Amino acid sequence: MKDEEAMENTDREIWRKVKDDCFSPSIHITHNNSIGMNIGGHVCVMPIETWHKIGIKYLDALHAPN
Repeated sequence: MKDEEAMENTDREIWRKVKDDCFSPSIHITHNNSIGMNIGGHVCVMPIETWHKIGIKYLDALHAPN
C-alpha cells in the first residue's frame, strides 16, 4: 500500500474527550472488535483482554511494596 492510497475507515468512535476536536484523545472499536486509544496522534490497538492484562499489571505494580 502506498501512502497516497485512500483507505476506508471502519472504526467506530465510542468516546472523545472534547467533542468535535480532532486532536482530542479518543477511543474507538476496530473492524475486528479490538479497542484503539488515540492520544496525540499515536494510536494503540489491542484486544480488550490485552488492555485488561496491562491494567492489572499496572495496578499490581502501583500497589506493590517498595
